[in-house]
Amino acid sequence: MNFLIWPDNQPWNFKSPCVPFWVYTDKLESSWAKAGEAFYYKPGTNNDLSDFFSNKNGNKFHCGRASLSGGILSFSGGRHRTRWYIDTTGRELCPIALSVGSIQEGWNSGLIAKEILEGEYVDLPITQKEIESEQNEYDRKVER
Repeated sequence: MNFLIWPDNQPWNFKSPCVPFWVYTDKLESSWAKAGEAFYYKPGTNNDLSDFFSNKNGNKFHCGRASLSGGILSFSGGRHRTRWYIDTTGRELCPIALSVGSIQEGWNSGLIAKEILEGEYVDLPITQKEIESEQNEYDRKVER
């Protein structure tokens, strides 16, 4: 399914306060791991899809938001989603929105491949049936 890429928790502005980029997954992993065990989600971390593929998001993939400082990537939202994306797609590039103060370091460190353009889509290996199944399971948990 195709999803419009949009930064997490930025409903009104595509480029503020964070700017979305395609980043190299291997560089993202190494920078993220430096954040420490409490903040880094290792490959294979179990993730519930319902929070980021529910109907409330329409056909948007809300990419994670992060800051980069001293080579350490710290998320302010979207860690689970980012881990799911990396584990599920295995792609060389991953969508991440970086804080404005992190952009120069992102370019200098080789983390950033290119900016994501507003209106850009990503094809993700998930079906509408899987999304609905996850949402139903989530709703059952909430009702308990």
